[in-house]
This record gives sequence, structure tokens and C-alpha cells, in this order.
Amino acid sequence: TGIGIECEPRWAELARANLDHARDHGATESGAIICGDARNAAALVTDPHLAGKVALLLTSPPYGQTTHGQVRSSRDSGQPGIHKSDYGYGTSPHNLARGSHTRLLSGFTDILAGCLPLLRPGGIVAITTRPFRRHGHLINFPGQVWEAAQDAGLEPLQRLIALLCGIKNDRLVPRASFFAMHETRRARQAGTPLHVVAHEDVLVLRKRTAIAEHPGGPPDAGATS
Repeated sequence: TGIGIECEPRWAELARANLDHARDHGATESGAIICGDARNAAALVTDPHLAGKVALLLTSPPYGQTTHGQVRSSRDSGQPGIHKSDYGYGTSPHNLARGSHTRLLSGFTDILAGCLPLLRPGGIVAITTRPFRRHGHLINFPGQVWEAAQDAGLEPLQRLIALLCGIKNDRLVPRASFFAMHETRRARQAGTPLHVVAHEDVLVLRKRTAIAEHPGGPPDAGATS
């Protein structure tokens, strides 16, 4: 059983359509999408049998329209210029992608803290996030999210690197995003020798067990992962 929480109705409906498509093509597991603010996750998931039973939370913070969206260049469209679509995050003032960077980090911390009552002891939280550039400066967003997750009460386990690449003829082929490529090209034209970001960080944490929460107690050997 899987449950998704999405604050924007358009994307929630798209996720439901994807679940229906999977069922129509033979998927046997169940899933549901809730449209709401994930900071209130424990209140949105009303099934009492799920409280404290969730084994895995998979999430990623919203970045805003400067790093997301569908892009078609003249090579793809046959038209001059760059055309960007599907980069909006709706009009809700509650959407974290529409606020400041500080508000985003604070809100994401609240999301993780709000999900804690749903997780079982030792339940895993996996967060995908990437560094990005703002006004030419590299923002260590994964490091900030790593700290935010611990502020929410999660115990760190692993910080992994996932290459954005494909495989062709037994060789890795970089698949950096359009936004990363565009920022790097623009910086090099201005004389700054930047390298393109071609990876995401995968942050793995877990909900502490009752034993681990007491200072001086025995090691957390019984936590599941």
C-alpha cells in the first residue's frame, strides 16, 4: 500500500491518473493520493491502522520554477528560442515553492516532523535533492536539507550520490538538466569556469526507536531498515 500527499490539485489528479493507468495494466498493489498540505500529514492520513506503521517515506523538497519545468529548445520545436512549460506550482499561498529559501527549509522541516507519527520505529526516510546555482553561487541545498531532517528529529544513516546519466554502449552518458547546462554555459561565456552539476544527493534517515531516544541507553540494534 502506498499513499501520496500533494498540495496542488492538478498534480494530485495527475498522480491519481497514473495509479489508474498502472492498475489498468496489471498492477496489483493499492495506492491513494491525498490532496493537502503535507505539514499536516498525520491528520490527513485518517486510517488508524497506518499510524506508526509506515515503513518508508520517499520525498523531495520543491525548488520553485527556476529549476523545474519542461523545456523545448529550437532543436526540439523547430521554433526560435526556448519554450518553458509546466513550471508553475499553482497559486496556493501554502505552497513552499512560492516563498523564500528560508521559508522552504523551515516548511520542509515541518513536513518531516509532521510525518513522524506515521512512521514505525526505525522507519526509513529517503529524500532526493540536488545542489543548484543562484546568481552564479552554488547552493549546498542537500546539506541544508540534511540538517533540516535532523532538526525534525530523524536519525541520519547515509548520504549517497545518484548520477544523472544513462547507459549507451556500456558507457555512462551524462543527463544533466537543461537548467544546469544553461547556467554553466552562461557562466563560462562570462569567464567563470564552472562545472555542470550532474548528480543528486539521496539522503537516508530513520525514525529513532524508543531505546535510541534515551541518552545512555543501549545501541539501537533493534531498529528496522
